[in-house]
Amino acid sequence: MSEELHNLKEVYYNGTMSDWCNITFSSSDANPMYYAQRFYMLDENNEYYEVTEIEITDTITSIGECQFYGFKNVTNVIIPNSVTSIGDSAFYNCTSLTNVIFEEGSKLTTIQNVAFYNCTSLTNITIPSGVTSIGSYAFYNSINLKEITLPESLLEIGEGAFSECKSLKRITIPKQKMFRTFSVYTEFQLWFIPTDVEVPVDATETIPSVVPQLSAGLRVNVF
Repeated sequence: MSEELHNLKEVYYNGTMSDWCNITFSSSDANPMYYAQRFYMLDENNEYYEVTEIEITDTITSIGECQFYGFKNVTNVIIPNSVTSIGDSAFYNCTSLTNVIFEEGSKLTTIQNVAFYNCTSLTNITIPSGVTSIGSYAFYNSINLKEITLPESLLEIGEGAFSECKSLKRITIPKQKMFRTFSVYTEFQLWFIPTDVEVPVDATETIPSVVPQLSAGLRVNVF
């Protein structure tokens, strides 16, 4: 890789956000934001401004692999109800991201591996109804994530999806679920056990077990 890319600090993009979402990145370092710190686009006055909020248009049906990898100064993301999948590493290392808003009527079904990896400013997230799968390490090292709300549609949570979420206190599950996989894991850290796995008061059944196991680390499984 050229020395110029390693020294890249800013990216100036002349297209629209929809144009950016239609770019395919074959790997993380194919995205110039792998190297840069700031991303700029043109406003209605044809002047560059730094992008700190991403609002994806409803012409987009999927957020691709590494699409917003390394957008370190983005604080808010609005995902339209047209999006059905969020790709691997889509928001990887978006360290200032505090809010992820899914529009009402979301058609999202899949959050793929490491999609929100190292989003260290994210404090809570509600996964939309209709999502069936959360990939491995999807929210890994989101160290300020305190609350997660999971939908009834969810069937699978990949390995380490919420590992190293050191502030995690509450996981809300709509009613008793049988997951194919549900594990949160962090090596050698006893403080990771969530203090509350909550079922809404109108649920007819309770979660049968939350079983902590200590082996190479701590794993919490919900069956």
